[in-house]
Amino acid sequence: MSVPVGLTVQVKSVTVGDDATKVRLLASFDSHQTNSINMNDNENAYIAWGEGEQDRLHLRQIADNKWMRIGNGQTMEGDLVFPGVLPAGVTKVSLVFNPGNTGDDTSAPGVTVPLELKQ
Repeated sequence: MSVPVGLTVQVKSVTVGDDATKVRLLASFDSHQTNSINMNDNENAYIAWGEGEQDRLHLRQIADNKWMRIGNGQTMEGDLVFPGVLPAGVTKVSLVFNPGNTGDDTSAPGVTVPLELKQ
């Protein structure tokens, strides 16, 4: 999944556990417009399976990079942890970064990645 500002997000794996969901993420940033972007800016990233706040698991912030800042020309790979339990039977979720922002936002681009979960 790529957005116009130059951010590419690739989900390598999703592990659904009893108390949290873990997402292995690879994100690269290459832009002519800005030196860095935040993937987790004003509102915490989340996994959603419905429209309401009750249908979300929010990201546990990364201690040394809570805004998930990526510099131009850099790639970040790591595990994102979303504490909580996905309801039984959920097979489609969305991974949402910077909700409400557009993909060409030069400080915190919005990205939504649809994911299929294996049962």
